[in-house]
Amino acid sequence: LTLFTVMIGSLVDAIGLRLSLLIGFGVCLAARGVMAFFTAPWFVIPAGLLPLALGEALMVPVMVAAIKKYATTAQRSMAFSMFYAMMNVGFAISGYIFDRVRTELGEYGQYTLPGAGFSLTTYQTLILLGFLFTIPNLFLVWWGLRDGIEVDEDGQVKVHKNESKYSEYPVLTAALKSSLDALVEWKRIFTGLWHQPAFYRFLAFLTLVVGVRLIFYHFHYTFPKYGIRELGEGAPIGRLFGVLNPVLIVLLVPLVGALTQRISAYRVVIFGSLIAAVSVFFMAMPPVWFQGLADGPMGDLIARKWLGVPDSTPVNPLFISIFLSVITLSVGEAFYSPRLYEYPAAI
Repeated sequence: LTLFTVMIGSLVDAIGLRLSLLIGFGVCLAARGVMAFFTAPWFVIPAGLLPLALGEALMVPVMVAAIKKYATTAQRSMAFSMFYAMMNVGFAISGYIFDRVRTELGEYGQYTLPGAGFSLTTYQTLILLGFLFTIPNLFLVWWGLRDGIEVDEDGQVKVHKNESKYSEYPVLTAALKSSLDALVEWKRIFTGLWHQPAFYRFLAFLTLVVGVRLIFYHFHYTFPKYGIRELGEGAPIGRLFGVLNPVLIVLLVPLVGALTQRISAYRVVIFGSLIAAVSVFFMAMPPVWFQGLADGPMGDLIARKWLGVPDSTPVNPLFISIFLSVITLSVGEAFYSPRLYEYPAAI
């Protein structure tokens, strides 16, 4: 995904936002279909996981470029904040669905497709839902985004009609020639980027931020396994991070965006990163330190009333440490993450 994202950027500049998004959604749709219905590693890895990385490289980075292109400088901070808030609406919905499917089917359950005559595992079912949710996005871009749209600093929309250089050629020949032109343009843009001194300073800054971004990758990829191991199969781990975090982001990001518009993106990123980095220490502390909170009103509110832990089961103090960690991480994220998307656009 990292390699594709680096290589794709210049290609997007060459072929345009609309075509990039259409290719991205199309590739993701095909890859998620493979991963939902097939399990053989020799087929799923090259036909599912690998192209999924390419498709996702053509998602958020391209959307970030679109925000920069279609928003004026004065609108930029709030535009990125609203983009990030809406993205987290999707995260909140997916976190809820994640727990709901696991609760209904079980951690290692089966779902029989109506009329299909075969079953999918719990996690194949989740991937199938991702496949289905990709379809409306593909049509939304197809019908809702035009080529050749520009927005100037006054907010005026301009439409430039894109005419093919090879309209007199057959379709396949024209497509081949256009692809070769895009490849030449990609090479020119990508090579020129490495001659910009500011680009190296930008890479150095991002290298420092990677440490904080790693927290999110752990929450997305290793925290579910950790939660299942420590809290038991079927534990409501989706709500602990996948719902709580995005709901807080949706509430906080527009407010933080409005209050920090006049502060440079660099300073806000540094401040938010500091808060987010502190969050991991709650989960690094011995769980017994939180036993008192778990046995009191806080544990009752979080574990029993919100997460549905039965009264007959003692409240695991990890519920408290995870909750405090996610709260702190979310506050820091509300400051730094939207502005981190804005920072490359600003420089």
